[in-house]
This record gives sequence, structure tokens and C-alpha cells, in this order.
Amino acid sequence: MSNPLHRSLDFFEQARRASDPCATFVTLVTVDHVGMPVSRIITAREITGDGLVASISATSPKVAQLAADRWEVLCFWPSLMVQCRLRGHA
Repeated sequence: MSNPLHRSLDFFEQARRASDPCATFVTLVTVDHVGMPVSRIITAREITGDGLVASISATSPKVAQLAADRWEVLCFWPSLMVQCRLRGHA
């Protein structure tokens, strides 16, 4: 089985080359302080062999939620009709 992160990187690059308008948008899902899921769309600056790079405001509640390592990123690239889910350490 191939590395899911490397497969996601391949899909990300294919979508960017295809000028997919959604290529850089991903859904970040975290869990808040009372255990409720919170999702929002963020911009993925890049996906590398080491992980996903995104810009998040230092004052955002997302920072603490990411630090708790209770998160996942959902990607969907319409031009490819492919979706994936990434989890890891922030």
C-alpha cells in the first residue's frame, strides 16, 4: 500500500495543474474544549512529504485544538473526483 500522505500530495499537485478552483481548500476538523467537533475551510499552502502546511492566526482557538492532536483534514478535489482524510501531529 502506498503512503497516504504521498498519494495526497500527488492528488494535490494534479488538482493544481488542472486549475481546480478547490485545489488549495481543505476542511480542518478539530474538537473544542467541551468535545464538540468544529470544522472550517482553510487554505493549504502546500502538501509535502512531511505534511500539510497552512497559515492559521496565532490567536485562533484552532491553535489549542491542533496542539491537543485531535484533528483531521478533509480534502476533496472535484476535477479528480477524489477525496482523502489526513491525521497526524500538529
